[in-house]
Parts: sequence; C-alpha cells; structure tokens
Amino acid sequence: MLTLVVYKMSGPKRALLIKLLMNMEDTVSCPSLKQTVSNVRDTVAHTAPEIIDSRWKRIYQMCIIHMNDADNPEHGKCFHLYQEAIKEYKNLN
Repeated sequence: MLTLVVYKMSGPKRALLIKLLMNMEDTVSCPSLKQTVSNVRDTVAHTAPEIIDSRWKRIYQMCIIHMNDADNPEHGKCFHLYQEAIKEYKNLN
C-alpha cells in the first residue's frame, strides 16, 4: 500500500494507472501474465508526467493481446477494471 501512496504524490493520473495495473495483477493467476502486467506497471511508474496519457495505449495493447478470452472470468474482471478506470481517468484534470 505504501507504493500506491508514493505514486499518488506523483499525480492522480499515474496513481490511477498504477492502481488499475495492481488490481489486474491481483486478478490474474497465470505467472507469465502477472509478470507482463508488472512490467507495464513499472513502465507507467517511470513515465514522464507529460506523456503519462500515452500509457493507456500500452495497457490497451496488453489487454487485447493477453486478456482476450471472453470465457475466462479473470479476463472479464480485468476488462471491467479497465472500463471503470478509463471512466474515472476521463474525469481527472
């Protein structure tokens, strides 16, 4: 939880993306997919503030490549997490 507090101090957009990725990582059970999500989270964490919005594209790409099985409840949950986060993100300044 300390990690999320530190990211919140660096901006609400980054914090929301980090929270989304942490929730996705907690949702999936496949070790290689967990690592993929973790790698994207690390990328977001080290992204310059002026290009943080562009990280949605990388998250979207990860989802369409690795979380595209409609019959997998983990993928469905990640899709829901993504939808909720993007709605919230649009309301941030």
